Amino acid sequence: MKISKDKKQLQVLRGKLDSITEKLLALVRKRSSIVAKIGKIKKRNKIPILDRERERQVVHEARERALKYGLDPGFAEILIKKLMFYAKKQQKK
Repeated sequence: MKISKDKKQLQVLRGKLDSITEKLLALVRKRSSIVAKIGKIKKRNKIPILDRERERQVVHEARERALKYGLDPGFAEILIKKLMFYAKKQQKK
């Protein structure tokens, strides 16, 4: 009986994870839309895509927010750097 109860709980928890993943991807899409707008402004004003100071600031803030939420700051740094990598790639188009 316990196995089927655990199996049911596993299904419920996986459903919750799927829902969170959906929301995360929707937020990434929203972020991507903003990145595109920033890219257009930079292009129009001949502003370089790479802004090392801004990147340092964003990474620092991500690490601080991770600590606030009890998350690993190293993970937050990896995540934000990945997002910034794709943002720069998108802005180069």
